[in-house]
Amino acid sequence: MIALSAEVAERLEGFNAMKEGRLKIIGNAPQPALKIIARFQRRFPDIRVDFGLYDWTTAKSMIGNRLADVGLITDAPDHEHWEKIHIESARYVIYCRCDHPFAKRARISLAELEQETVIVPEKGSLTRRLLDRACDRYDISLNRVATMTTFPLMCEAVLQGIGVALFLQNSSLIKNNLCEIDIEEMPEARDTSLIATKDRARLKLVSEFINAAIE
Repeated sequence: MIALSAEVAERLEGFNAMKEGRLKIIGNAPQPALKIIARFQRRFPDIRVDFGLYDWTTAKSMIGNRLADVGLITDAPDHEHWEKIHIESARYVIYCRCDHPFAKRARISLAELEQETVIVPEKGSLTRRLLDRACDRYDISLNRVATMTTFPLMCEAVLQGIGVALFLQNSSLIKNNLCEIDIEEMPEARDTSLIATKDRARLKLVSEFINAAIE
């Protein structure tokens, strides 16, 4: 018991000094989570950070069930037990190759994609929910839809010529041979927020990550 007590005290001292510890971060898109993680790790290189991408529904559930410390979630709901901090706003856009016929367009209608292969995230994603809502509202049918699990995979599929993809603008620093086109039926900016349960937001590891996020 004495040895265990000493070990606990040492670990607490290490956590408080940010010399050891582990954070589990989740997001429904790579950016801005990766930018914040990079900033955090430059300050605290001894802290282990695990990051995973999940669809919108799963990401919300993981925060609610305390399966992750922090989430970067687009259109995150308000919750009495959550801290919610606005990080950035972005519109949905169409990604296509720079040699695609749409590449020089500034704006496009979903109706013009009825004969295109449209690459979208999985069913539980916010992207799919908003896309389905827009198609229902404007009576548009997308006849060719390909489902991909992550944004990097969607980008690779676009570059390989499989089709065009729908995702948030500026979702990656990878811009080579990719163009972004605004969508007429989806002009609204969507807010991405940092989410943490209020009890975890008070922890040193989490509070320092929040500080890195809001600077």
